[in-house]
Amino acid sequence: MAIKRIVDTRFWNDNKVIDTFSVEDKYFLLYLMTNPESTQLGIYKLPKKIISFQTGYTQEVIAVLIQRFEIKYKNILYSQKTGEISVINSLKYSIVKGGKPVSDLLSKELNAVEDSELIKETYERMQGFWNKSLRSFDSTIKSLFEEEMKRRQLKSNDNDNDNDNDNDNDNDNEESYPHSYDESYHESSKTEQSTETPAQQMLNIFNKALGRNVANQGTFSGLVFKNVSVQEFEDVINYVMSWNDDILQNTTASTIARNFDKYSDKASELGYRDGKKPVKKTSNKGYSNKPQRVEPQMITEPVAESNVDVSDVAKELAELKEMGLKTKLEE
Repeated sequence: MAIKRIVDTRFWNDNKVIDTFSVEDKYFLLYLMTNPESTQLGIYKLPKKIISFQTGYTQEVIAVLIQRFEIKYKNILYSQKTGEISVINSLKYSIVKGGKPVSDLLSKELNAVEDSELIKETYERMQGFWNKSLRSFDSTIKSLFEEEMKRRQLKSNDNDNDNDNDNDNDNDNEESYPHSYDESYHESSKTEQSTETPAQQMLNIFNKALGRNVANQGTFSGLVFKNVSVQEFEDVINYVMSWNDDILQNTTASTIARNFDKYSDKASELGYRDGKKPVKKTSNKGYSNKPQRVEPQMITEPVAESNVDVSDVAKELAELKEMGLKTKLEE
């Protein structure tokens, strides 16, 4: 019998999802909640190779997404040591009602976790939600975590950081997200840039080059799925920027994506490679070493007048004719 996972429809109305998640972010989080390796507990083994195979993303993209969700969104914890992942808020939505079968299942899944730190950190992150929850079964889940931590001799920092955990979880587990759109997509710090996905980098290159303010990364995500690198995309944009201004005004992200292969071939042919632009050839017209043609000078001096009498010439011609001689004029 196939295992089914519950995805709450509130996912699509979550302010955090609407304001800050890119297309890749939504796809990745849905994958983490529903992939075949997932568990009811939300802590399970998920090697990066498996993620890459099942999502179609390269391992480099997977590493960026994991870092983004772990550091910026604080939605997950990932153990590099065991290849296990903890989807922090999974327990908020994956359980509709409790009961002994569910308790036994969660206890079994807790026992199977290899990295004990994931159990400890998940417990500390979820305390704020559990303490405020009106669902009776949430207290049972909390007790199951405490029993497992006691069995593993793990000490929680909750006694020292109750207030901190409450405040942190207010931000981490609530459906709203304090950062605005501009802060999410246009922060210029090195930390933020290092966690940008390839599609985000393409979006930034496109907006900067063409002076646009496009926010949707869906078009660029399609290029990422085709294994187009950020460098290849930048080379195409450099080629596009050589076009006429009138054409550039009507150039959209969809146009570039739709004709990307053709533009890429043309860019490569013209020398737009690895971020380099072709060197413009300077014309030597007008500076040739060949000898210049010299036009003959026009004679401006007046021609000397002839002293021959025209009537005398005509008379001599008539006499020659009578003598039977042909002149050159008659030949």
